[in-house]
Amino acid sequence: MRPRLCAFIQIGHADQFAERDLLAGTLNGAAMGRDVVDFNHDDHSATNTGQAICAIDISAFGDVAAFKARVDTLIRDLRASERIPGVDRVWMPGEQSHAKRVAHARDGIPINPALMTELLADYAATGVPPAYLPTHDEGAT
Repeated sequence: MRPRLCAFIQIGHADQFAERDLLAGTLNGAAMGRDVVDFNHDDHSATNTGQAICAIDISAFGDVAAFKARVDTLIRDLRASERIPGVDRVWMPGEQSHAKRVAHARDGIPINPALMTELLADYAATGVPPAYLPTHDEGAT
């Protein structure tokens, strides 16, 4: 018999979630609890981060078409919700990343001019010809 319920609960500090420590930590030997390195404040220590990916069979919970319809309703409701001043759009998870991926595939990945200068200098210093790097006229920003 398949399990019919899966729940994740928050434990400890606001940034420590059970699924991160219990699944992404213990299952693959990554850092857990107090051993987790906050890479936003420490860029020298090895983070030893772990990942846990969970696949859920929606049909185990009910009708897939009904689930999709409920998700569509939720998205419409969220997008129609009142916004705080300065917010023009409610984004769903993954939408901004997808938009960037589409733009980068179409226009190339923007490279900071200072970084571009450093890269070109490094290539010149080593004598190794660079892989294709766009000029500023070709879309590098």
